[in-house]
Amino acid sequence: MWSCPVCTAVNTQGWTCRVCGYQQKRPEGEKTGREPAALWKCPVCDKENTQGWTCTACGFDRSCDYESYHTLCVSASARRKAVSGLRTQWQARQEEKRVPGLLRCPACGGTHFLISKQERAFHCARCDARLQADEVFPPAAAAVTRPAEEKKRDAAAAARPAEEKDQRAAPPPKRARVTAGWARNTIAAGHYHAVAIKEDGTVVATGRNRDGQCNVGTWREIVSVAAGRAHTVGLRADGTVVAVGENGNGQCNVSRWRDIVAIAAGTTHTVGLRSNGTVVAVGFNGDGQCNVGRWSGITAIAAGSDLTMGLWGSGAVITTGQTRLTTKRLQDYVKGWSGMTALALGPNHAVGLKADGTAVAVTCTSDYGQCKVDGWSGLTAVAAGKLFSAGLRADGTVVAAGYNQYGQTNVSGWAQIVAIAAGACYLLGLRADGTVVAVGRNDDGECEVSGWSGIRLPGAAPEKAKGTAQAAAGASGSAGKKGTPGPEKTARAARRALTVPTIAAGDYHSVAVRRDGSVLATGWYRSGQCDVSTWRNIISVAAGRSHTVGLKADGTVLAVGNNWYHECDVEAWREIISVAAGANHTVGLRADGTVVITAEDEQVQRAVRQWRDIVAVAAGRELTVGLRADGTVVAAGENVQSRCNVDRWRDIVAIAVGEEHTVGLREDGTAVAASVQMHPCCKLDDWHGMTAIAAGHYHTVGLRADGTVTAVGNDYDGRTKVDKWTDVVAIAAGACYTMGLQSSGKVLAVGRNADGECNAGMWAGIKVPEPLRR
Repeated sequence: MWSCPVCTAVNTQGWTCRVCGYQQKRPEGEKTGREPAALWKCPVCDKENTQGWTCTACGFDRSCDYESYHTLCVSASARRKAVSGLRTQWQARQEEKRVPGLLRCPACGGTHFLISKQERAFHCARCDARLQADEVFPPAAAAVTRPAEEKKRDAAAAARPAEEKDQRAAPPPKRARVTAGWARNTIAAGHYHAVAIKEDGTVVATGRNRDGQCNVGTWREIVSVAAGRAHTVGLRADGTVVAVGENGNGQCNVSRWRDIVAIAAGTTHTVGLRSNGTVVAVGFNGDGQCNVGRWSGITAIAAGSDLTMGLWGSGAVITTGQTRLTTKRLQDYVKGWSGMTALALGPNHAVGLKADGTAVAVTCTSDYGQCKVDGWSGLTAVAAGKLFSAGLRADGTVVAAGYNQYGQTNVSGWAQIVAIAAGACYLLGLRADGTVVAVGRNDDGECEVSGWSGIRLPGAAPEKAKGTAQAAAGASGSAGKKGTPGPEKTARAARRALTVPTIAAGDYHSVAVRRDGSVLATGWYRSGQCDVSTWRNIISVAAGRSHTVGLKADGTVLAVGNNWYHECDVEAWREIISVAAGANHTVGLRADGTVVITAEDEQVQRAVRQWRDIVAVAAGRELTVGLRADGTVVAAGENVQSRCNVDRWRDIVAIAVGEEHTVGLREDGTAVAASVQMHPCCKLDDWHGMTAIAAGHYHTVGLRADGTVTAVGNDYDGRTKVDKWTDVVAIAAGACYTMGLQSSGKVLAVGRNADGECNAGMWAGIKVPEPLRR
């Protein structure tokens, strides 16, 4: 046993530190028994090494079982090259050669990985997604097995005379086989929930919602949906993807996906097809169902329980995963399929649609008749449930076979059907008039779709909602020409539900507005920050470190507490519609989109007063952040831990500032954080369906559309214990505690209570936030 002199980690064996990569000097002549026999190339700097396990140029060590990939604490080489230099080289090499899946995590875009030689896998340090080593470093001679038809065609082409080859047109590249007719699933059936896209691009869902898989009410511009066991995935028109629901295996970590044209959802994994025919996948990968990094030329995808299938342009099938319940292996059967145009996967059986309108099916479990599809003809689509199969005919009728305990195959009376989707024990059908029918199990309400209407038909272009997005866009154009500021400049901004906060959490004191306009305060009071008993006609409050700010209905502002830095000098402010309080300064947003500030730093004052078209403000310790009407963000102040690096944020609808981090809420309900450190309070990649955010010193809080709350970060005082909160309509975060306001006007509070700041939990009759009026 020896202790590493660099990171002090205790190592039990070997010559290389398993934590930071430091390599001890071996005695002369001693062999490890692991010396590579062949020439190898360093994956970081491309240096060819002839011997040893450590690169002589950059210090990359191949022998360490676990390493922080391209973020080593120190190089083991004599040159001791800086880690930042290695990372720069790696990124430059990645951008130049465009090697897929090597630098960035396909799930979250992260660039930090842990290498596990035991598992032969790369683990993303941000979202813990796993990439198999064969995907990251594919052997030079290895290639995806091509179907026999392609091999025969290539052999015949090679045997042709040279003159004939010259006369014939050159074969198109692989991606040319990827047609433009991508499948658009406007209805989807999860195990126990149903989802559908409406004509205006919004989404409706019904059924089991224990994991939030039906929280799709805020989705917009969706063109395709997919549903797994307890998660729902949506594909936007711009090729990005959103997901809600169970995320225990990272199956919802799709926010960084781009250029996606089709999606599929397995039990606990999600698959996306890019326009260039490559495939990405996230989620549970215990059976290899996410090992799709080397696929190319794919035109369609399907996902089941532990298996992923891809369809080549030639009609052949490629699979990955291990679906095996008996001695049979499902993937062994489907590898021989050819001439397919569509695929469907159940938990333990697969259905394929042939170009001639017939179907084939195979299973690896007991046969309940789900594979009796030989007599089907004239099909245009197929679907696979738990133990049953369904097919859609060109005449709008439906056929089904298999297990029928819940009546899931009783479709003989269906007509004018244009799309089908199969859940675990139920079947959905979309009619030509935009209504939906369902048969089968309905224990969780998954078949309660009779009230749905206006569902988009497959292949139909999305229609804008009348009087909403189009009208807002038109108003946006005219307003822009006249230079009129405000949140109505874009259709996206017009949909924002900006509110004025009626509860506020300072560092160590809490404030709230009653329904009658009076104010309550509790907590640290030594600077007079709780002296608000005489305030009246207050509509919003903000709390700093040692001062409290109140916004009156007439647009004037009050402030009490510490005034060493002039944070309470707000008497002259007029036409204010929103206020924010930093540690030692106050910010006010005017109705015309400009901002006023009491900051001591004159440079910060000048920067903030030049801001225009601001719709929301937030403040922290020596930092002020503004949200523009176009969804971009500006920041002024000390850039501690890179918390001001918000200039690349887009589609933001809300902002919050913590001690050393800044948080933004995107329009799609996801969140982003700015901070140089990978602190737990910034790990927001799995957040979905959020409607509000708040930031404390070292924790971040999010409010979901269903009234539940989540929190991440430091939990030393129990400040993130909010999982059991329900019916919450507003949140606030203090230094070391969290507040929530329920629709009944009751306040919830958890965390540090040394100064009584959490005594707000006894309050009632607090005013519910109202939309921001301009």
